[in-house]
Amino acid sequence: MKEGKSRHRAVFWGVTVGGVLITAAVISLYTPGLRLLDLREIVVAGNRYTSAAEVATAAGLRAGVSLLAISPRSVSDRVSTLPWVKAAMVRRIYPHRLSIRVEERIPVAAVLLEGGEALTIGDGGVIVEAGERPDLPRVDGAALSGDRPGGYLLDRRVIDLIDSLAFDTRLRGVDIRRIDVSDPASVVLYAADGPRILLGGLEGIAARLDELAALSRTIDLGSYESIDLRFKGEATLVRR
Repeated sequence: MKEGKSRHRAVFWGVTVGGVLITAAVISLYTPGLRLLDLREIVVAGNRYTSAAEVATAAGLRAGVSLLAISPRSVSDRVSTLPWVKAAMVRRIYPHRLSIRVEERIPVAAVLLEGGEALTIGDGGVIVEAGERPDLPRVDGAALSGDRPGGYLLDRRVIDLIDSLAFDTRLRGVDIRRIDVSDPASVVLYAADGPRILLGGLEGIAARLDELAALSRTIDLGSYESIDLRFKGEATLVRR
């Protein structure tokens, strides 16, 4: 290595755990003056949608800084500003390494803008990327803080609704393709090859999702044109 020169090298590898590809990288930072406990490597793991280079850049660290001077919480906060990153765990590994393990958001829905551009929404309501994934339900009428990655859905109730539909295991059999929240007092779900589901207002909608989950276990939703759950404890079903 020539004196006065610095090099930046990334070495990537992958390992499959439980059918999920977990990628990691070591960002090696070479500096001409080597000191005790200076930062020489950043290890990035848990990333799938965000590159190791993006994580290392967001960490905002320079080669050669003392590990003792690095605040893991501050690094975690900076890395967590990346749209895909939900959380980051940062550890010093002495003598010369910093480990950053990220937890990324899961894509849960898509939003179409007025101009026709699509955005992908991750769990927690954050816009994670431009473009639409055809396997995700589309959300109509949701207010956004912006139209670029890093923006987010403004209504916490809409976020909770989308996340519930994505992660509530009781609703796995309900294939929702469109979520219309244009009128917060009258939310409508559209199932693939199934019924139009009237849920009523966003306020208290969790109880109506419980009713939908119970119905999905007892009837064939595809046999119905519409299911009205707007009135607590009473479901009105219209057959095809």
